[in-house]
Amino acid sequence: MANIYLSVLDRHFARIWEQDMSPGWRRQHRRRKGLPNFRLVRFADDFVVLVSGTRSDAENIKAEIGEMLATRLKMTLSVEKTHLTHIDDGFVFLGFRIQRRRRGDGRRVVLTIPSKDALARVMHKIKEATGAGAVSLRLLDVLRKINPILRGWAAYFRYGASKRTFAYLGWYAWWRVIYWIRRKHPHMTWKQTLPLPRSADRHAVQHRPDRPVRSSFPPDRSR
Repeated sequence: MANIYLSVLDRHFARIWEQDMSPGWRRQHRRRKGLPNFRLVRFADDFVVLVSGTRSDAENIKAEIGEMLATRLKMTLSVEKTHLTHIDDGFVFLGFRIQRRRRGDGRRVVLTIPSKDALARVMHKIKEATGAGAVSLRLLDVLRKINPILRGWAAYFRYGASKRTFAYLGWYAWWRVIYWIRRKHPHMTWKQTLPLPRSADRHAVQHRPDRPVRSSFPPDRSR
């Protein structure tokens, strides 16, 4: 429904882009005249307007959008969810944090990384799957609950700069399983609890949450 209702915004910005900013020489001409270039990116009711210009230009575009929503769609922009920010400060869109940073060689690049909120949500799901309420389950059943969560989350964020986040999430999931085992078998020693898995499996747990976590315990310990 949102795609249909807010298609007015898509058509409005697409028309301006085609008439005034495409092809590239028109955008260069606008820059020389001190005019902003901008484009709308929308998914359902979440959208961001990327502006190459000043903060004043961005404020004018925000006001224009607010007026269009009010007059044509009888809607208002959410004050809490509508922000003006510089690309160096970054912003969150569809679970990704998009921010320009300076690399070690001095070049500035725009990175798309999983947001802290997105990471916190998936960690909460892992925590629930390995909590006290899951002690009655078999280890195999716990892993079957965790793996789809990790695979789905990693499949969504795999196209961003997610290596460090994946490594951290894999580490977190691994230790949540270890603590679940300690809770289920309180008399096991740490040496019994931590049999080293095959190197390929350990690498998958720590660095590739898109691959399943595998059990390295004998069948009698997984019950």
